[in-house]
Amino acid sequence: MNVSPEYEIKDIIGEEKYILLMKMHGGSKFYIEKYETHQRNLRNEKIKSLSNQGLTNRQLAERFNISIQQIRNILNN
Repeated sequence: MNVSPEYEIKDIIGEEKYILLMKMHGGSKFYIEKYETHQRNLRNEKIKSLSNQGLTNRQLAERFNISIQQIRNILNN
Protein backbone atom coordinates (compact mmCIF):
# COMPACT_ATOMS: atom_id res chain seq x y z
CA MET A 1 0.00 0.00 0.00
CA ASN A 2 1.38 3.38 -0.98
CA VAL A 3 0.05 5.92 1.54
CA SER A 4 1.75 9.23 2.26
CA PRO A 5 3.30 9.48 5.77
CA GLU A 6 1.17 12.42 6.95
CA TYR A 7 -2.02 10.40 6.49
CA GLU A 8 -0.52 7.47 8.34
CA ILE A 9 0.34 9.73 11.28
CA LYS A 10 -3.14 11.26 11.30
CA ASP A 11 -4.70 7.81 11.22
CA ILE A 12 -2.54 6.71 14.14
CA ILE A 13 -2.84 9.74 16.44
CA GLY A 14 -6.24 11.08 15.39
CA GLU A 15 -7.37 14.37 13.89
CA GLU A 16 -7.14 16.49 17.07
CA LYS A 17 -3.55 15.51 17.89
CA TYR A 18 -2.58 15.77 14.23
CA ILE A 19 -3.80 19.40 14.17
CA LEU A 20 -1.79 20.11 17.34
CA LEU A 21 1.27 18.54 15.72
CA MET A 22 0.80 20.74 12.64
CA LYS A 23 0.47 23.86 14.82
CA MET A 24 3.62 23.00 16.75
CA HIS A 25 5.82 21.71 13.92
CA GLY A 26 4.04 22.49 10.64
CA GLY A 27 6.48 23.25 7.85
CA SER A 28 9.49 22.00 9.76
CA LYS A 29 11.29 18.70 9.92
CA PHE A 30 11.63 16.83 13.16
CA TYR A 31 13.16 13.56 14.20
CA ILE A 32 11.23 10.55 15.45
CA GLU A 33 13.56 8.07 17.07
CA LYS A 34 13.42 4.40 16.23
CA TYR A 35 11.26 2.20 18.43
CA GLU A 36 14.32 0.12 19.33
CA THR A 37 16.18 3.24 20.49
CA HIS A 38 13.24 4.25 22.64
CA GLN A 39 13.06 0.77 24.18
CA ARG A 40 16.81 0.77 24.87
CA ASN A 41 16.55 4.18 26.56
CA LEU A 42 13.71 2.90 28.76
CA ARG A 43 15.79 -0.16 29.64
CA ASN A 44 18.78 2.00 30.51
CA GLU A 45 16.68 4.21 32.79
CA LYS A 46 15.37 1.09 34.53
CA ILE A 47 18.94 -0.17 34.96
CA LYS A 48 19.97 3.16 36.53
CA SER A 49 16.96 3.11 38.83
CA LEU A 50 17.62 -0.45 39.99
CA SER A 51 21.29 0.35 40.50
CA ASN A 52 20.29 3.28 42.71
CA GLN A 53 18.10 0.84 44.66
CA GLY A 54 21.18 -1.26 45.40
CA LEU A 55 21.29 -4.01 42.78
CA THR A 56 24.81 -4.98 41.83
CA ASN A 57 26.19 -4.78 38.32
CA ARG A 58 26.19 -8.58 38.17
CA GLN A 59 22.53 -8.77 39.20
CA LEU A 60 21.64 -6.14 36.59
CA ALA A 61 23.60 -7.93 33.88
CA GLU A 62 21.81 -11.18 34.63
CA ARG A 63 18.38 -9.54 34.84
CA PHE A 64 18.76 -7.72 31.50
CA ASN A 65 20.86 -10.41 29.81
CA ILE A 66 23.71 -8.06 28.93
CA SER A 67 27.36 -7.95 29.98
CA ILE A 68 28.67 -6.33 33.13
CA GLN A 69 30.72 -4.01 30.90
CA GLN A 70 27.52 -2.86 29.16
CA ILE A 71 26.01 -2.20 32.60
CA ARG A 72 29.05 -0.10 33.52
CA ASN A 73 28.78 1.84 30.27
CA ILE A 74 25.09 2.54 30.89
CA LEU A 75 25.71 3.67 34.46
CA ASN A 76 28.60 5.92 33.43
CA ASN A 77 26.53 7.79 30.81
